[in-house]
Formats: sequence, structure tokens, C-alpha cells
Amino acid sequence: MRLLPFLFPLLVDLVLACFLFYIPVRASRLGLSDVTTGWLFVVFNVAYLIAALGLSRLVNERNAKVLMLLGGAAPAAIALLLLLDGIWPLITAVLALAVAVACFFVNFQLIMGSSTGMSPVRSSAWYAFSWSIGMSMGALLQGAVSDTPGGWFIAPMVIVPVILVVLAGLLHPRIVTVNHSNETIDSGTPVAHDRRYVAVGRIGIFVTVVTVFGTRGLLPKVALEDLAMSEWTIGLILACAGLAQALAALGCQRVQQWLYNPWAVAVAGVIGISGFALAASAPNQPWRLGIGIGLVGIFSGFWFYQAVVYAIMERATATRNIATNEMLVGLGSVAGAVICGYTAEYSGVRAVLLIPAGLIAVTLAVQMYWATRPDSAKN
Repeated sequence: MRLLPFLFPLLVDLVLACFLFYIPVRASRLGLSDVTTGWLFVVFNVAYLIAALGLSRLVNERNAKVLMLLGGAAPAAIALLLLLDGIWPLITAVLALAVAVACFFVNFQLIMGSSTGMSPVRSSAWYAFSWSIGMSMGALLQGAVSDTPGGWFIAPMVIVPVILVVLAGLLHPRIVTVNHSNETIDSGTPVAHDRRYVAVGRIGIFVTVVTVFGTRGLLPKVALEDLAMSEWTIGLILACAGLAQALAALGCQRVQQWLYNPWAVAVAGVIGISGFALAASAPNQPWRLGIGIGLVGIFSGFWFYQAVVYAIMERATATRNIATNEMLVGLGSVAGAVICGYTAEYSGVRAVLLIPAGLIAVTLAVQMYWATRPDSAKN
């Protein structure tokens, strides 16, 4: 019962991954440039930020459930826009999807965010695991159907939202009536919070979003056009990366000594750099690209978990820290889309994979400096 709330971000991110996989595929079939494709993701992320900010001022406990269900159901209708030819239906779908996803997640957090009764260490791990699995399943599913004739490619985008709404109606009353007062699941001895790592986590989540989201967003298009890979192969690579990310995030909770250990930060950075470098060494070889992107998934899973834990460990500053992280995710998504779009257009696939390795190396040096400062240093 405690894990039921995590089913919903899994399903929403499954649908989101289907859209994010097919948008660059559709852009390729429309003959759009890599730069234009990158800007489609900029439009998505800016619209998401604006919608989330606006919704945060409008939602309350009375309208949250209805808005959440609308946000979860809307992708089924939005998918129909992808059946139309031209760039404007695609742009409209991108904008509508951003609003729908923001509507779901803002209200999901209000309704179900505190229903598990888990400690921050465990709830952060299961949240990162659930949405990462959803992204992995979505990439695999959409990769399998994107090349089907007719309009069957929208099937997952229509069917999954219907399933989500039905499950929300069936399970939500049971979840909110579970009494978790005086009950918290801990996963070991409590760890003393080190405020220096809040800044380390902010740097980590920003560079992760810039590099990982930027490359994954553009990979379906450049792999189709420049690497002559099939949609199925691309979907499988992205699915494996999502699975590696999910398992890494879930595994981090088992080794709490990693939370405030600069060596763990260093190892994660080296894994990320190695993954991008391996992928760039021969991007036209699916096995090498897949292993490299899989290593990057371990790197991203580490930071999507660690940064959240750092943000919520100190209750007095948790709200500010979470808001800062969300802002960095939005800004990083925009920056990653722009950087990767222009890089792919003017420098090629290899540069799209090598530049992230360099960015991780630079930020790792900053993180190590910050993490090894005296304990009295303020973030």
C-alpha cells in the first residue's frame, strides 16, 4: 500500500517518454533541422515552468484531484495532434503536453506527496526509481511502435492515460485513507546532514539535466538520420539507460555512507564522463553507444536521488531547496536542448556526446572543491 502512490509518476512519465521519443522522430520526418528540434524542447520546458508556476498559485485541496486527473487524461487527446501534418500541430502538441504534465505533477505532490510514511532516504529513492522506470518503459514501448503504418504509433499515448485515470479513481481513496501518523520507515541509522552538500546537489542535478536530458532528447533524431539506426534500437538503448538510472537511484538508499562522501561524488562523475566518452568513441555501433548511455544512466540515477535527499533532509529549508532544484531542472532542460541542438547541427553526433563529458568534468572539480571545504562553510 505504501508504494501505490509511486505508480502514478511511473505511468505519467511512461506517457511523457512516449511523447519525448516521438517528437524528434516526427521532426525528422517533417525535415526539421537539429536546431529547430532543440527549440521544440525549449518550448516544452519553458511552457512547463510557466504552467507549474501558475498552477502553484491556483490549486488547493478542493480542486487538486480534478486537475490531476485532467492532467493525466489530456495526453490521450493531445496525441491526436501528432496525426496532423506540419510543424504547427507539433508545436501545439508540445505546448499542450507541457501544461498537462505540469498540471498532473503539481497536484500529485499536493495530494499524495506525504501518503507513504517513508523517511526522506527511502521516499526519494522510490520516487526516482518509479519515474525512471516509467521513462524506460515509455522509450522501449514507443520505439517498438513508432515505425508502424497508419496512426498506431499514438496507441501508447492514448491507452496509458486512460489506464492512469481509471487507476487513480480506484486507488486514490484507499491511499489517502491509510493512516501513517506516528509511522516512518527508516532505512538504517539516521545520517547527520551536511549543509555543504545542498550546493553540491544543486550543481549535480543541473549538470545532469543539461547533459542527460539534452542528449536523450535529441538522440532519436540524430540516430535515425546520422547513425542509420532503427526506432526499435534507439528505444532499446534509451530503455536500458532508464533502467540503469532507476536501479542506481534505488540502490543508493542501501549505502547511506555515500550521501556525504566526496569520493562517491567523484566516482559518479567519472562514470558519467566515461559513459559519454565511450558513446562518442563509436556512436554508430549500437552496443558501444548503448553501454555508454547506460553508464550515463548510473550517473544520472545517482544525482536524481542524491540531490533530492540533500534538499529535503533539513526540514526548515526543504521547501526552498526543492523549489531551487525544480528551477534548476527547468533551466537545465532549456540549456541542454539549446546546446545539443546547435551542437548536432554544426558539429555532429560525436560532439553532442563529447561536450557533456567536458561539462561533467568541469562541474566535478567545482563539486569536489565545495564538498571538501571546512564544515563551517555555508551553502
